[in-house]
Amino acid sequence: MNKLAGLTKVDCAIGCTAEGCVIADGRPHCMHPCKSGVPFSFKEDPAIQKIYADACTVLGVQNKHLVEQ
Repeated sequence: MNKLAGLTKVDCAIGCTAEGCVIADGRPHCMHPCKSGVPFSFKEDPAIQKIYADACTVLGVQNKHLVEQ
């Protein structure tokens, strides 16, 4: 199953629970792009940045954390 299955601009992915967010790589912090985003302390985590970028693509929203090179 795709990690981001069920993700919408309103709803979290099916795999998200109170114990862990799929975008947060299983950590107990919601990082939904349309709800809370990525906390500053996780902005440099490559695993979270990849999943977050994928989530933004799925939702069709701008990834404000993307660093253009």
